Amino acid sequence: KERFSSRLEQHEIWLKVLNIVKLFTAFLAYSGAIGLTWYYGLGVDFLILLVFLTTFLLLYQALFQHKLLNFRALLLIILIAGIISAVSALVYYYWGTNYLSGGLVLLSIYNMLWGILHHYLEKKLDRRIVLEYVLMMILILSFLFASHDFRPQVL
Repeated sequence: KERFSSRLEQHEIWLKVLNIVKLFTAFLAYSGAIGLTWYYGLGVDFLILLVFLTTFLLLYQALFQHKLLNFRALLLIILIAGIISAVSALVYYYWGTNYLSGGLVLLSIYNMLWGILHHYLEKKLDRRIVLEYVLMMILILSFLFASHDFRPQVL
């Protein structure tokens, strides 16, 4: 019994480590996409496509890892990737020259939507969980908006 219990605990630890790695990867990918798009002047279409594909692949991998992948989940992944892509267009047009904080904006929205999706598919979603994710996103975004100047950007 103890051997089986310790294996489950190790599995849970590795899932948490993978979640942190996934969030860091999303941050780097989003920041890199914004930075490359601004630096090379590739346009908002390129950024939207890159953010959509990155989000889709990250969510697909995460749901595959948690064994929650099905057709309904695939449609929700496409919806979430579309929402984050739309936000990336807003970041492209209205954010300043700091691509790292722009990546953090996308990451905070990604984390909220991923958490809600994950709990929904596991049938563990309730108001408290939604409130927790929304408040965390609002906290992060409020820090970013309070510290950001919305001067004209370099395009």
